[in-house]
This record gives sequence, C-alpha cells and structure tokens, in this order.
Amino acid sequence: MSPIGISMGTDRYRDTDLVHLPYFGWEEARAMRDSGIFELGCHTYDMHLYTPAEPDPETCRQGITRLPGESERDYIAALRSDIETFLDIYEKNLGELPVAFAFPYGKHEQTAEAILLEYGFKITFTTQAGTNEIIKGLPQSLYGLCRYTASGAWSGGELLDILSEEK
Repeated sequence: MSPIGISMGTDRYRDTDLVHLPYFGWEEARAMRDSGIFELGCHTYDMHLYTPAEPDPETCRQGITRLPGESERDYIAALRSDIETFLDIYEKNLGELPVAFAFPYGKHEQTAEAILLEYGFKITFTTQAGTNEIIKGLPQSLYGLCRYTASGAWSGGELLDILSEEK
C-alpha cells in the first residue's frame, strides 16, 4: 500500500473542506507494517491531486508530470521537495524508508524515474493492469510494474482485520 502523505489520518482533501473517505494514520500504518502482511510505499506527499477540487484545474499537475510551461529545473525542485517531505515524515513515523513508489494516476516522466532511484526507491508501480516479468539480477525490471488499485471499500484497519483473519 502506498499512502499519500498529506492525507494520512484525515478525511479531508488536502487543506480543504472537501470530505473523502478517511485515510489510515501513522499508528495504523505501523500496525499494518508490523503485521508482516503489508509493505508500505510512497504515493507522493502532495502530488496526487484531484483535478475537480483544485481552484485552477487547467494548471493542475497530472500525476508527477510537469505543469504546462514549467521548466525542468522547477519540476525537479518540486518533485524533490515533495519526495523529501514524504520521506522525512515516513521515517519519523515508521523508523525506516520505503522502497516502493506508486505513480499517482500512473502518470510520470522519465526524469522522475531517475530522481526516485537517487532517493533509494527500488520499485515503481504504474496503473496498468497486466503481468509483470521480473528478471533476477536486472533491478530495472522492478520499475514500471503493474499494480492493483484499491478503491475506498475498506479503511486501513478493516483491511488489516480482513487479512489477519485469512492468515
């Protein structure tokens, strides 16, 4: 599971009054990780934007792609800032760093892949459905993997209860 940092433990979209299904908090994240059932990754700190809720949807970042007219330098700075914020909060709360990154809406640029490598991410997930081919000794085969997308059916605690029952 790859949480969105700014949404951890809240039922509001970003800093607005827009209500969404509650997201699990860091205490639940620790319980999920400690269960041995879940691996927690990163889904950005605050780059998973919901276009209809944004004040200017025309200039809303799509996944972790560049904004229209944004220079590569500014894009890299924004991406680094977001990743560093997420990693700092993650490490403070879980005492480790994630190795997996799920691209918001599956949208990203090649530059993002290089930056994620610099931060120690070893696995990236797209939103594509399909079969993955992992090749031993070829770490690049862990980039751009297909993934399952959860839709607000259960809270983190409920998922943990369900999976614990199946153990």
